[in-house]
Amino acid sequence: MDYLAPLTRTAEYIEKHLNEKITLKDLAKVSGYSVYHLIRIFDAAIGETIGSYIRKRRLAVTAEALLNTEKRVLDIALESGFGSSEAFSRSFKSVYGLSPYAYRKRGEARYVGFERRLDRIQLCHRACGITLQPRFVTLGEIHLAGIRGRTTAPDTVLPRLWDRWDCLRAGVPCLEDGRSFGVCETPAEAACLEADGSVPYIEFVGAETNPFLELPEGVLAKTLPGGRYAVFTHTGPAATLPQTYDYIWGSWTLTTDEVLDDREDFEVYDSRFLGPECPDSQINIYIPVRSCEMRK
Repeated sequence: MDYLAPLTRTAEYIEKHLNEKITLKDLAKVSGYSVYHLIRIFDAAIGETIGSYIRKRRLAVTAEALLNTEKRVLDIALESGFGSSEAFSRSFKSVYGLSPYAYRKRGEARYVGFERRLDRIQLCHRACGITLQPRFVTLGEIHLAGIRGRTTAPDTVLPRLWDRWDCLRAGVPCLEDGRSFGVCETPAEAACLEADGSVPYIEFVGAETNPFLELPEGVLAKTLPGGRYAVFTHTGPAATLPQTYDYIWGSWTLTTDEVLDDREDFEVYDSRFLGPECPDSQINIYIPVRSCEMRK
């Protein structure tokens, strides 16, 4: 059954009526499903409930308004469908970790919890391009050899970084399993904005190696700490990876009972990766989460 068209109509209706009262009866009528089936189909296809999606979309709109307008917080709350500034503040802080006033004062957008607008492309990707519920693994330390690059435009710089690594890899004593790693690094300086207001993006690309072997000049060593990880599988070209991360950081992190850890997230490219443009390529994304002992 093609449920993308009904869900697209549902998402479009939600977007047009974000600042109004939205009922399940209205959404069911727009979608063509019964309320019973719409609730279950939306949850299964999107990975969260309708109510959760509406709430986070409203908060995303308010977050943009706080940073890009001079409207009063109360006015932003009322325009976005919240009944009072108190209700808005509680809801906003539960997602962004700051009060609306503190968020505006900081003047910096947060990626985690920012629910982007669903369209047919996003809906199709969630249906076919990502495992909505991850599997969980516990890993030991992983020792890498590779190179790193710093950029505010990953789409243009990362391909060149991988090309450089491909040229160097032949002379590096890597393990024979053929896996490559892309690590999103977060050193202290990454928390600072560039002069133009953009956020720096630092990536380490490489492969697993023996930690006791000497590396050639220009090749760096890196150790990924062991621990528990949520593993998502991305299916599709590399250009659609941002849509997968939009789901992970914008939806899954706020609906899961798991607690994120401060270790770095990373991507693993193995034999299932058939090239950056292949629609059948698969990439595993590892998101660090705390173990049961750490959550106590």
